[in-house]
Amino acid sequence: MKPFPFGILAVFLAAVALGLLLTSRPPAALAPADRGSVARVTATGEAVVWAAPDVAEVTFRVQGQGADVAAAESELEAVVARAAAELRHLVPRESVRVTGHAIRPVTDRVAPDGSTVYVSTATLQVRVSNPARVDAVVSTVMGLGARCEFEGAVYRLENSRREERTAVERALAAARERAAMAAGVDPDRLEAMPEAEVEVTVEEGTADRVPVRARVRATFSYRP
Repeated sequence: MKPFPFGILAVFLAAVALGLLLTSRPPAALAPADRGSVARVTATGEAVVWAAPDVAEVTFRVQGQGADVAAAESELEAVVARAAAELRHLVPRESVRVTGHAIRPVTDRVAPDGSTVYVSTATLQVRVSNPARVDAVVSTVMGLGARCEFEGAVYRLENSRREERTAVERALAAARERAAMAAGVDPDRLEAMPEAEVEVTVEEGTADRVPVRARVRATFSYRP
């Protein structure tokens, strides 16, 4: 969950676009008029904005093996170094990192001389700032041979300020529509109060789109 800057919300609360059709929602909360002059109504609204991802993280399982721990470790290091070298034309070196290192003997396999075979494994993560290059990254690493296994790719939206703003605006518009229905007045008669609860979530998505969800609970005032 990503917090939404309250100052930004205050700027567009009064100028948010109207006219969005409201789907079925729970009833809004009505407050009685204050001495017959001003009434308040509180409602929630939700909205989803879809956007193209601007970053991806591709994960591989890599391994090395040998007749002893040192040999297995050495081969793993060679696989990682070769992967980084082959990827240099696609991503910066700092975008390639290794995590989850482990080493173990393989009980169901022995070397030609009858000795135990050791396998060293690790997770190779590649951050891709241009998601269009994901296929090329996968092809490059998988082309290194059987020591590399593709585990998956995650797509995210990191520069999401514009989409977050749009999602909040639409969620607020939906809340306004609900509030107007509950109060039985035209939405134009509702004035957004400064206080509001805003929740924005930028989720993981696919190579084509990432969802940015917003939920707003806002209070509006009006004259009956």
